[in-house]
Amino acid sequence: MLGQVDSVCFGPDAKSALVGVSILHGNTWQGEIRLAHFSQQNDEIIPTNETGPGYFMPCGVSEVDWITPGLTLAAAADDFDIHILSLEPMTTPTGEELVEFCLQSKLSDHDDAVTSVHSIRTHLVSGSFDGTVKTWDVKNLTVPLSTVSVRDGIVWDVKFVNKQSADTILTASQGGGLQLWDLRDSFAKCVSQINKPGTGIASNSVSVSQGNSILFGCGKEDGSVSCYDSRNTSQPMFLKEKLHAAAVHKVTFNPEGTRLASGGDDTRLYVTSVAAENESVPIGTGHSDYIRGLCWKPKLTLDVINDNEAPRLEHILSGSWDKTIRVTKV
Repeated sequence: MLGQVDSVCFGPDAKSALVGVSILHGNTWQGEIRLAHFSQQNDEIIPTNETGPGYFMPCGVSEVDWITPGLTLAAAADDFDIHILSLEPMTTPTGEELVEFCLQSKLSDHDDAVTSVHSIRTHLVSGSFDGTVKTWDVKNLTVPLSTVSVRDGIVWDVKFVNKQSADTILTASQGGGLQLWDLRDSFAKCVSQINKPGTGIASNSVSVSQGNSILFGCGKEDGSVSCYDSRNTSQPMFLKEKLHAAAVHKVTFNPEGTRLASGGDDTRLYVTSVAAENESVPIGTGHSDYIRGLCWKPKLTLDVINDNEAPRLEHILSGSWDKTIRVTKV
């Protein structure tokens, strides 16, 4: 890649992935969003312009996520804006059919750099250095539906808890807070302080499983990784203190919610089982710098090999400040 990879997100068919990169030119950060091609034959991500030109930004990119998979996306950016983009077909002078990124709008309601963005198709949620979280109706992006003041410093990450509803969000913030918010009333209510704000050890990343039960995963500045059951958040299902030798900036559950992957500034990737033994397995990726982008390959019917009882191969896509993206089988 041309710059430090800060975010990766598989496309709906797992044949492509959104990649957000930040590039330092002198003292100025610039950004780019590209569509990388995934070759199933050799399990490699191939960054290429064959799918069309990238989208360049005069600032760094924090996170990218699909709104409508394969068609529209949102990008959290350091210019205080959320960039809403579409993928449009284009034809080259030689007649080749490609796609290009087209800017549809910018959401400019945050007062500082936007750190996180997450979509459930009908709604969008964003977090920022300004200490707030905002939700949006994707059919009307002119003004946010709600604004939540987290009161715990920078909001590093935010996720909707349910893919079918925008009523509840989970936030991770600079003061250490891991908080659950109910947005159904006119004023948002914090319904659970899973990790209390003000502990001093930043909560950098969160993930919400969509398996048989709703689980919350968290990665922290001290390298710790934890998991909570939404039905009882008073005690973690597991807490791996300083699993990583440096900050964890990305955690993500696999599609079944049975394993939690974590990527750290120690260049390491771990996969921790949610089962009783909670075993954490180090996974070799070959990265030589911070891992800041991480996602599992979507569950596809063709992933079942040989027969229904055969184990399904799973793949993790990782992006690093070493300017590479890699796919690892686990």
